[in-house]
Formats: sequence, C-alpha cells, structure tokens
Amino acid sequence: MYVCLCSAVTTDQIIQCVRSGCKDLDAVTKQLGAGLNCGSCIYMISDLIAKTESQDCSRAVDSDRFEPDDI
Repeated sequence: MYVCLCSAVTTDQIIQCVRSGCKDLDAVTKQLGAGLNCGSCIYMISDLIAKTESQDCSRAVDSDRFEPDDI
C-alpha cells in the first residue's frame, strides 16, 4: 500500500528501511524521501516505524526464550 503518494513510497519500503537500520522518522524520510512534501503521511510513517520495531523486538525476545523441550 502507498503511504506517501507524493514520493510513491510503500509500506513494504518503509518496513525494509527500518529493518535495514533507519530507526526513526528523520532517518526514514532522508532515506526514502517520504513525508518531505505535503507531510500528511508523517503519522503513518511514525506508526509503521514503531510497529516494525516492536515486532522485531518481540521476535528477538521470543527466540531468546526458545528451549529445545518446546518442540
């Protein structure tokens, strides 16, 4: 889905950007150009960053809790 129509940036691009190391709004906007024109997508970008970070953190925590007996 397109998040930033002005720069044609999609949800998947933002998620990839966050997972590649852009951990805040400023880094994502610099990398992708999203949110630099009209700015109406800034809140959605921020939400995607937070959700991606949260999901990635919970996956890391879950993998730390893996026990061989869990299989």
